[in-house]
Amino acid sequence: MEPPRRRLPLGASLGTWIGAFGWVIGFTVVTLPDALRFALPLAGGILLTLALALAMTALGGGARRLLPGTIALGCAAIGAYWNLVMEPAVLAEPDVVAQLRRIGASTEFPLLFVVIAAVLGFAMLAWAWWVNKPSEWYLSPL
Repeated sequence: MEPPRRRLPLGASLGTWIGAFGWVIGFTVVTLPDALRFALPLAGGILLTLALALAMTALGGGARRLLPGTIALGCAAIGAYWNLVMEPAVLAEPDVVAQLRRIGASTEFPLLFVVIAAVLGFAMLAWAWWVNKPSEWYLSPL
């Protein structure tokens, strides 16, 4: 029989959700008058971020050894989504680009960060898998 899962504290859960959706909140606030122009690309980003936040919340209550790798892979996935979907959509709107340049914001997400985050995320997940047997994840403390 599987032991009861630990619950993630409310503050940690709220921090996870606010942190995961920080890029959506920030982008929407900065481009507030024109944010609806990016509704379709943002919808995909919101779904990707929702999956990441749900995974982090689920792992935070149980298999915490997988959490750092999941966060790193989530950052890489969101960075790749920004580079492939959101940035071309933003650059297609010259007035939004001008508005972002006026406030000193950049539209690029460094590709090197995406690669490093993906490599580190996979390495951390592989380490967690190699060190512990999956059956012990809920039994061993962090």
